Amino acid sequence: MTGRVSGPGKLTFSNRNRNILLFFAPNSFSGGLEVSSDRNYTRASSEGAFGTGDITINNLTSIVIDSALSDTISDSAILYLNGSRSTQVAAKMVLGSDETILALYVDGVRKSGGTYGSTSSTATYQDDTLFSGTGLLTVKNIPGSILRIK
Repeated sequence: MTGRVSGPGKLTFSNRNRNILLFFAPNSFSGGLEVSSDRNYTRASSEGAFGTGDITINNLTSIVIDSALSDTISDSAILYLNGSRSTQVAAKMVLGSDETILALYVDGVRKSGGTYGSTSSTATYQDDTLFSGTGLLTVKNIPGSILRIK
């Protein structure tokens, strides 16, 4: 997508086969992004590419963040990685640069604050099933429950 996507709606990318959704411009849609189905992936090549809402990545899909970017995901976003119990059904983040988010859930379980990434990164929590690349995903250390009111 070379144009900008804006508005309160959610962007859902769900299709069979290997499809790619590329974002080349900053976006301001606020309803979130959900990537589902077999082997689809979404790639950010600009700051703010994934809008301002939460992001859900489901089985066998990936989200790719190019290098030299610093804020493709909103710092107030919650990231959900679903279907990550093995490499066969992994939802994966490919981090070419560093990102900060509010919270991380893996298969419905909230993860601790800190840095996450692959064994190629300097992350505190390293996991090659969930992450690849040298970038870091910093999860804010916010105690208690998160309640979203929209």
